[in-house]
Order: sequence, then C-alpha cells, then structure tokens
Amino acid sequence: MSVAPDAFDAAWRAREEGATLLQLSRPQEALEHLHRAASLGPADARTHCLIALAHIELGRHEEALDAAGAAAALDPESEWPHRLRSLSLRELGRAREARDAALEACRLAPGEPLAHVALSGALLATRDEAGALAAASHAVELDPESAQAHNQLGLVLLAHERAGEAEDAFRGALAIDSESSTALNNLSVAQLRQGDRRQALGGLERAVRLDPGAEHVRRNVLLVGGAAGGFRWWRRLAIACVLFALVAVASGEPTVALFLLIPAAVFELVRRRSLQQIKGPTRDLLLDDVRARRFKPWRWEWSWPTRLRPWWWLLLQRLPPPVAVVLNAGLLALTVAARLTVLAVLLATALPFSLRRGWRWWRRTRPASASWRPPR
Repeated sequence: MSVAPDAFDAAWRAREEGATLLQLSRPQEALEHLHRAASLGPADARTHCLIALAHIELGRHEEALDAAGAAAALDPESEWPHRLRSLSLRELGRAREARDAALEACRLAPGEPLAHVALSGALLATRDEAGALAAASHAVELDPESAQAHNQLGLVLLAHERAGEAEDAFRGALAIDSESSTALNNLSVAQLRQGDRRQALGGLERAVRLDPGAEHVRRNVLLVGGAAGGFRWWRRLAIACVLFALVAVASGEPTVALFLLIPAAVFELVRRRSLQQIKGPTRDLLLDDVRARRFKPWRWEWSWPTRLRPWWWLLLQRLPPPVAVVLNAGLLALTVAARLTVLAVLLATALPFSLRRGWRWWRRTRPASASWRPPR
C-alpha cells in the first residue's frame, strides 16, 4: 500500500519528535507521537523499537515485548529489537528467554556493546555469574567510552561480592556521564557494601538532585538515612512503652505505667534529636515519608512481617479505644513473634552459609562449560 508523501513526512516528524522526547526522559508524551507515527506511515521497525523503549521506561514490559516483537518481525536482521525483547523478558522474570534474545542480538551485531550489556544482565538473571562478567567485560572492551557498559560491569562485580572493583567501574561510568543518577546510586551501594555510609548517603543525595523522580534512589535514601539516624527504632521503642503502659493501666498498675511513660518520652526526644541532625535532601525525604505515613496510611509501602499497618490501621481507627488497644498489643506481639521466627530461620540458615559462599566462589572461579565466552 502506497503512502502519500505528506503522510510520510508527518509520520517521520512524529517519530523524530517522539525520539527527542525519549531523550528528555518524557516517555508518556513520546508514546503519543510514536503511536501517531505508526498510524500515519508504513510499518517501520525503528518506530516500534522506540515504542518498546518508551514502554520499558514506563515499566510496561508486556507492551514493550509486543512492540519489540513487531519490530523484530519487520526487521529480523536488526539487533535492536532482540535487545529490547531481552530487557523486557528479563523484567518479566523470563530469564532464559531473555538470554536467548540477547544471544541473538549479539549474533546479529557482535561489535555492538549494548547487546553485550543486555546479554550480561540476562546471564546474571540466569545465575551464570561467570558468563555475565565475561559479557560485561567484553562490552567495556568494545566501547571503553560506554557508561552503560561500565555500569553493567559494576553490577556484575557487586554480584561477585567485589565491591571495591565495582566502585571503580561505577566511577568509570560517572567519568563518562557525570549526570547519571543510576551510576551515582550504584556507586553509593558499592560504598555502602564497604561500610562507608557517609559517602554513600552523599552520593544518594546527589542522585536525588539529578533525578527527583527516581523511586529506587528515593527508597535507598530513606533506607540509608533512616538507618543512619536510627530514629525509626526510637519511635518503635516509644510506641512499645506506651502500649505496655496502657496494659499496665488496664491491669490496675498506674505506677508501672508512669515508669513506662518516662522512657517513652525519652525515646521520642532522642528520635526528634536524631532527625534534626540529618541534613540536606535526606532529612526532607524522611520528613515527607513520615507525613505520608501519618496522613495516608493506605499508601505505605510494606513487606511482611516488618510492616503490617497498611491493612489494619484503618480498621483500628474505627474501633472503640479499648478494643483497638488490645488488638494493637496483639498485633505487636504477633509482629515480634514473626520477627523472632525469621531471626531463628536466618540463624539456622547461617550455619551452612560458608558452604554456599564457597560453592558460589567455586562456580565463579571455575565456570561451567556452558558459561558464555566472548568470541575470539
């Protein structure tokens, strides 16, 4: 079917506008232009690849997989659609299919470093750590000026528990792209693995300034900043003292309740003091997190058994105070019991930990014959 020249030009302009918006990290707006380009012009593999890339940035990996598959059907000899398929499949938990797609991309373009970056990520997802390291190192050899290749090499080195070398790789990525919030975040993780919490927190704060919308960076700031200040544990201790004081009052022991309220007040003062000592964006994020937890409990992030509030807090608010206190105390006891159970399981697991670590070291130093190797 022929396409009118005006429609062809409009499709080309829409595609280029979408590509520009993708470079500006505006994938949702880019999708509007790219879909218009796909509807105006003839079937084009590049347009479908850009649509897949926009969906990947938005976290819609099923849609990205469909678009990348359409691009691969239109241009089977291009490595880009297969590389995008590999990224989507890996995010969907289909690691073996992601590895096969990345291998196809490397076969079609053996000199493309980004194809080997995707292969490294897929091999790491299949637990072929030796192959992942070989692929990432080969990507750096192919293009020493690729920030993504250095970043992937650092990620693999972190999986190999070589945090010092991973830090050097992330610094190499930052030397190439100093505005990369991802590389800054990963560098902070490597520093944290080496026990340098202060440097890690500083790097995470810079990453937040560069990309305020990066959820993984904000989450890391909250985790590292909260652990550094320790204020959450002070609040939990204060709540525990108040709950036990209420139980003591219900039992007819007001003196015991008074003695429990005194440390509760002390713990709360220490918490406020530790929060005030945290400076910069970390303190702002922590304060925002506290406000969100206070006013919007149904939106809290939680992971069992650390946080149980999202699904019982609203129920407690609608119950009579005595019933709410009893349920609160019961849930606290349940949480403590669950944590003690998890701790017991971890202690039981720690006994053969050295054996598992030794086995992983053996696999890394003596890779299996099936591990990927760069072409000679």
